[in-house]
Amino acid sequence: MPPHQRAYAPLSWKIIDKKLAPAVTLGYQILALLVFAIAPILANNWLSVPFPGAFIKPGLIISDIAPIKSGSWDLRELTNGSVSHLTAVEDVEISTISELEAALVSYSIDDQVTITLESPQGEQSQHPITLIHFAPLDQFFYLFVPYLVGLVYLLSGLWVYSMRRRDPTGRAFPAFTASIGIILAATFDLYTTQRLSYLWTFCLALAGGCLINLALIFPEEGLLVRRYPFFRWAGYIPAALLAAAALIVFFRNPDPFVFTRLWQVEAAFGCLALIFFLGLTAYRRVKSASPIVSEQSRYILWGSALSFLPVAIWFILTFIIPNLSFRTYLLVPLAIFPVFSAYAILRHRLLSTDYLASRLTLYGLLTAVTVASYGLIVTGLSLVSESLLPIKNPFISGFIIFIIALALIPIRTWMQARIDQAFSRAQSAYREKLQAFSRELTQAVELPQIIAVLRRYTSSSLHPAQLHIFVYDSLSDHYIAAPGEEDSPTTDLRFASNSPLVESLAHRRTSVLMAESQTLPAALLNERARLALLNSHIFIPLPGREHLAGWMALGTRRTGEPFIDQDIRFLESLADQAALAVERAQVVANLERRVKEMNVLARVSQGINVTVAFDDILELIYAQTNQIIPTVDFRITLHDSLSNYLYHVFYLEEDERYNDRENKPLPLGKGLEQEVIQSHRPLVTDDYERECRDRTVLPNAAGLIAWAGVPLNAGAETIGVLSLGSRDASVVYTSEQINLLHAIADQAAGAIVKARLLKESERRTRQLTSLNEVARSLTSTLSVDTLLHQILQSAESLLNCEAGSLLMIDETTGELVYRFVTGPDAESLIGSRIPLGEGLAGKAVQESRPILANDVRRMKDFVEHPEQGSTFDPRDLLVVPLQIKDRVSGVIEVVNRKDGLPFTQDDQELLAAFTSQAAVAIENARLYTLTDQALAARVEELSVMQRIDRELNASLNVERAIHITLAWAMRQSGADAGLVASVEKDGLRVMAYQGYTNELARYEITYLPEIPTLKASLETGQAYRS
Repeated sequence: MPPHQRAYAPLSWKIIDKKLAPAVTLGYQILALLVFAIAPILANNWLSVPFPGAFIKPGLIISDIAPIKSGSWDLRELTNGSVSHLTAVEDVEISTISELEAALVSYSIDDQVTITLESPQGEQSQHPITLIHFAPLDQFFYLFVPYLVGLVYLLSGLWVYSMRRRDPTGRAFPAFTASIGIILAATFDLYTTQRLSYLWTFCLALAGGCLINLALIFPEEGLLVRRYPFFRWAGYIPAALLAAAALIVFFRNPDPFVFTRLWQVEAAFGCLALIFFLGLTAYRRVKSASPIVSEQSRYILWGSALSFLPVAIWFILTFIIPNLSFRTYLLVPLAIFPVFSAYAILRHRLLSTDYLASRLTLYGLLTAVTVASYGLIVTGLSLVSESLLPIKNPFISGFIIFIIALALIPIRTWMQARIDQAFSRAQSAYREKLQAFSRELTQAVELPQIIAVLRRYTSSSLHPAQLHIFVYDSLSDHYIAAPGEEDSPTTDLRFASNSPLVESLAHRRTSVLMAESQTLPAALLNERARLALLNSHIFIPLPGREHLAGWMALGTRRTGEPFIDQDIRFLESLADQAALAVERAQVVANLERRVKEMNVLARVSQGINVTVAFDDILELIYAQTNQIIPTVDFRITLHDSLSNYLYHVFYLEEDERYNDRENKPLPLGKGLEQEVIQSHRPLVTDDYERECRDRTVLPNAAGLIAWAGVPLNAGAETIGVLSLGSRDASVVYTSEQINLLHAIADQAAGAIVKARLLKESERRTRQLTSLNEVARSLTSTLSVDTLLHQILQSAESLLNCEAGSLLMIDETTGELVYRFVTGPDAESLIGSRIPLGEGLAGKAVQESRPILANDVRRMKDFVEHPEQGSTFDPRDLLVVPLQIKDRVSGVIEVVNRKDGLPFTQDDQELLAAFTSQAAVAIENARLYTLTDQALAARVEELSVMQRIDRELNASLNVERAIHITLAWAMRQSGADAGLVASVEKDGLRVMAYQGYTNELARYEITYLPEIPTLKASLETGQAYRS
């Protein structure tokens, strides 16, 4: 399995490794306990039968095991170590060990029987032997010694299993020790009753497989095992094959000499496994950069040397002395190996391991000294004064014990000092520092003080090049680096409470060492890049009661020296003491934070009740929220339910408020606020842009990473969203923070509703007041142009708009003409014309109805005038026709509210009410102007008639009168040219003309050509226009 996939091992593998393997190991140890209970019973039954003078191996092969006292076993001396097969007792054929017991049970000790032996070549011989009692000395060495050594193996495995059953090492080592324990406990039975021979054969093969498994995973897993976890069980394959082959032979092959060869193969496999184990351990001792691994390897190698060296020496001597028999006292040193190995495995898991080991050594030596002293004193006194002071006298014995006890007091003190020094040679200085650290720690109350004390003692004692101390922050649910000597965090990295590093430290609760030459543990592969940034090799957890309180991360020493085991233990002791203080300080800090949060909620509640101004309420909400959840990106977004759009009323980005982004509708499909409005539930994400992509909306702000938004609920209605964000990748908003934000939002929603109602009421009041004032002012002028300009200004002011225009219908052409325009590029639009039905204004006049167009560029009827230029951007447009009854005289357009909000239905109704009054005022002014003009024209007409009459009466100058008449007619009609002609019999003759060229002069003499219009007018007597 590749390294990046191991953390995602299949479920079946996890079940095997975490559940099945511990259960199988436990069952195997229970089986071993049963063997240790059964073995003495079988031995006792066998001891009740007369001993034939030699051990009998499976297949009734005479064993070459010699007695402790040479020459005491007749049958062993008879074969002299040669391979012989027992076939009969007193000519009764024997084929199994049970038949041999049945044959011997009828005899007594010192009886003589005849046995038949068969050589490998098939030659048989009969020999008389004397049945004897199995000597106590032989019982001790062949029964009790292997049994007790095996018991040491079994107890060592049970001890490790009880402490580390969840680790692979805690299962492989107990399986190995249980196998060796069964082998040693059942060895006596193998040469006597042979009831456990099958199990003994199976365990002999399994022991080698367990040892290979242990070699691959302890003290540290090899690269191959980390890459392919199942490879750790590779040793069980040859073990299973050997065990299966041996059992098959036992059942099917009658040749007794094959058994021995199979055992030799299994023993050879076990020796190879031992060599493999010791070789890997020696390699790790030399190459490993971890001080713990190096220290554990050293213990194992020392234990192996003390344990296996006597057996190895005997094995070498057999090549020099071929007949050198194996003595069971060589098994006694084998008990050292499991003890040292268990100590190496558990030393970094138990605080009292060194203490227990030192005390066992001390009292073991004291026991030996006491026994030796007593024996020497008793022997000496017996030799010197046996007749005078018999040793059997209890008073003499008591006096001797008293003298020995007195003498042992100074010896014990001296030995304890030397043993403690041997076990903790470099611990005295660390012990003093720990005591000083403990005293100083009791005086530190606040978390920064505790961290400073921990940092000072760690730096002064070990001088690491890098030292990071991470502590848990309950507000963000992250582990954050504490400030260093420069009062700033030693790193910007943060670790979530569920990160692999945190889970690994919390689960192990022991140091994690990672050197450059080592491959990361599988659980931390996903953290490779972040851990590399820390430049740390040792991670010391600060264990807490409910969760990990934090940890220390140390780099290499400035001196370049490696950390040793004692350094790690010192750091762990510092961490254990500091963890309690850190947890205590965190509890106090959490309580203070809770109080602060309650105070903030109380201030928000009080503030919104006494604050009236809408913007002041928004500032209050932000300020109080920032106290409990620090943020530099904060938004309060409201929802207009009538027009169905969102707009910011408070926009803070990177700690700066942008008023120009407030009160402007948010485009549809942009931002996550609309998702909160629609769902009526909070929305939290640690990747803002990814969340926007997943919900198919565009980000509303650039650079945000973490984002949280909660609805502003006023009863059953969601009126808006309160949101905040962070540009720090390490920030993640927790559920506790969201609950606080929700509490603030619930209080803020009610205040916002009341403030909006008050603000809207004030606005409507101002508008109605303005409407009344404008209505009164419109009646004070009768000048049409002045009135039109005043109407446009009033409409623009009434709705607080950026620009506006007033268009009137040209009665002659039927087009709309821009009469007055305000705003940018106003001069370029005055006089422009729009056909009826074209654009929003033409449509409003044609359909005689108002048109409200927010986001006007999206409307197909919107026509942008090229004369307007590019300096003005019309977003929203409200168009209302000037109408009296069924007659429309013009239209008013207002553009873009200054507050950035779109026009509402209320705005339309207000402007419609205003235009109704304005239309009446315009019509009144127009009628007044028409009446005045008509009166002026009649006066002028009478004046002209008077002048003509005067000219005719005074001078009879008809030509002058005709010219006066022609000038008056041209002025009244607005014509540029005209003529006066007299009607004669043959046609029309020009009498006067004006505005024409001299081409009409000839018609003063001749007649005008026939003109259809003049002819029709003369015939009908009516005016004609062409």
